[in-house]
Amino acid sequence: MKSTTRICVDPWVYAEVQPMGQLKACCKRPPYSSLLQPNQDLAEHRNKENIRALRQNLLDGELDRFCRHCHIRPYGSTETLRETVRGVVGPEASLQDPAPLQEMRLAISEACNLRCVYCAVSQPSYRGEHMSSEVFERAVALLPERSDNLTIDLNGHGETSFNPEWVGFARTIQSKASDATLCILSNFARAFRDDEVDVLARMSMIGISMDTVDDELLKAIRRKVVFSTIQENVERIRTRANEIGRTQNWYLSAGIYDKVIDSMEDLAWFAIDAEFNVIDFWNLTEYGGLPDKAEKVRSLSSLPWGERQRAVAEAKRVVDLLRSHGVKVNVAGGFLDEEPPGEEQRPEAAGLPARCLSALNGLPDSDAFEAISASCHPAIELEERTEGHRLRTVRGTKALAEYFKELRERPGGYQFEVKATAVIGDKVLERIRERTPGAEGDGHAQRRWWLFFTFQHSMILRIEVYADRAQARDAAGLEA
Repeated sequence: MKSTTRICVDPWVYAEVQPMGQLKACCKRPPYSSLLQPNQDLAEHRNKENIRALRQNLLDGELDRFCRHCHIRPYGSTETLRETVRGVVGPEASLQDPAPLQEMRLAISEACNLRCVYCAVSQPSYRGEHMSSEVFERAVALLPERSDNLTIDLNGHGETSFNPEWVGFARTIQSKASDATLCILSNFARAFRDDEVDVLARMSMIGISMDTVDDELLKAIRRKVVFSTIQENVERIRTRANEIGRTQNWYLSAGIYDKVIDSMEDLAWFAIDAEFNVIDFWNLTEYGGLPDKAEKVRSLSSLPWGERQRAVAEAKRVVDLLRSHGVKVNVAGGFLDEEPPGEEQRPEAAGLPARCLSALNGLPDSDAFEAISASCHPAIELEERTEGHRLRTVRGTKALAEYFKELRERPGGYQFEVKATAVIGDKVLERIRERTPGAEGDGHAQRRWWLFFTFQHSMILRIEVYADRAQARDAAGLEA
């Protein structure tokens, strides 16, 4: 058993129903069951062998690629997770058993009325589906008899209100599980109809997906949103809620990335003045394949060292401002803080300052690949894997240059993240230091090092050096 894992109890307390009836253990993983399978209740679905195996792997710290690459749940000790799980399953149950359901997400729609430039929905290959009445009825039939400790989220990876049947679905849930905490997340991009305002006014919690209040940025990044429409929707819902004697908690779901850093304080003041209860900040996952005219946005982790430090400092200042005014702030996965534990052999531990290679992060592939090729000696050996499958081994700098050229010419760009390790020597490290302003330190005397880099959609995402091959492959998420 390993000492580090994700502190995640979703496979024990959470269920997500996809539009086509698939059942998921979290937002990141593929489905483990289907509601369209006959004669199975929710307990049978949640006790299947594959979901029980997932729980055991989390308890043991045996993280697969979905858990390793999660950007929401933090790292922690397996002991902490076991104590947490014991608290939710009870003193007598097996730690593999499901706990009483705490949250159920119904993905009413995975289609969307927007095409935000950073979103997977904007990918040319994306096909979003609406939940059908059949799937919805099966999901409702699985609701527990008592729902006073249950949170029901009416949203998926799209816009709930884009489904023509969403108002009827919401009213059914409000009637069937009247004591549940009913939540919705919406982009509020269009003016709601009166019946929609009435349904929203009866929700327990309402979230708005928005990253900025700047209309120019909203137009450039979300492309069909006007801030005044969002404000008007909020006022109409609150007016209706007052009329029927209801109150809601309000929250924002906001991404933090390069283009919004300088307007984060304005967003914070909107939340404070409008008396929002919570802001959930999430980290950006970069996608390619968008039209050239689309505004390009970058995650903080892909920024050059100095820019990233400034952006993180500004984001933390805004977080402090919000908290000082009583707004609860959640930062998904703690991405504004230092790297998670469990990867002790990072560049610093190998005698190489982390910033030594950070200047290459975020470079266009043509520049970064050239820098890598120029830095590596003729005996370089690179292994490429995509989605866990071994594709090839490339040996020699000439072959490496041809390999990079081929990658850039692949139709549609890089559709998947490609991860690789390469053997390099001490002299190569010295040349990398010389190419990187501000690099310090001589490192340890060692015959060879392992270079690990990740690239996706024509952008270097991460470059690190490890003294040990196994550590590099573990960081890369490569199977043994």
